[in-house]
Amino acid sequence: MGDSLLRLDVGCGGRGTAWDGFIGIDTWPTPAKPRKPDEEYMQLDFVRGTLPWAPGTADEIIGLHVIEHMLRPDGLILMKRVYELLKPGAGVTISCPDLHKLCVKYLREDEQFWARRYGRTGKEIWPGDTLADRLNEAMHQQGHLWSYDLNSLTCLAVHAGWKNVRPMPLTSRYSVRKDHETGIVCVKE
Repeated sequence: MGDSLLRLDVGCGGRGTAWDGFIGIDTWPTPAKPRKPDEEYMQLDFVRGTLPWAPGTADEIIGLHVIEHMLRPDGLILMKRVYELLKPGAGVTISCPDLHKLCVKYLREDEQFWARRYGRTGKEIWPGDTLADRLNEAMHQQGHLWSYDLNSLTCLAVHAGWKNVRPMPLTSRYSVRKDHETGIVCVKE
């Protein structure tokens, strides 16, 4: 990795982490074609598995668009395990699709937002014949199991024991889908 910091990308996906200096973690098998050839990757169930690090040893953790892929009880476990693993003063950034933003786009019947396509392929991001179909695609695509807005994500963190929780700024380097995501930054005291 080049530095001695322990930085984890939990739920990085089947292609590994996109972030320099992080160890990618996911339940997927080791990527055949990782995003970066020198990337460190661990196939590990962060919520249910045995973690190979001692409590209080991680310098930073990110969980970008992963918490929506688990039911709320597992999201709570994720937030508790992250808290336990981080050093005092270290933080976690958690992001996910924003239920509030998506519902506002739906209620405003924002056809332009819902008709977007992927740049390279031209494939619809949220296919469907109606806005309700497209909203359901956004909520359930790729295995999404639970939806959060900023308030519910913050409450989840507080229920997990976090005291220092703030909204993730849209200027965060970890904000990848600014028009329809929310996130929090939690710092361990």
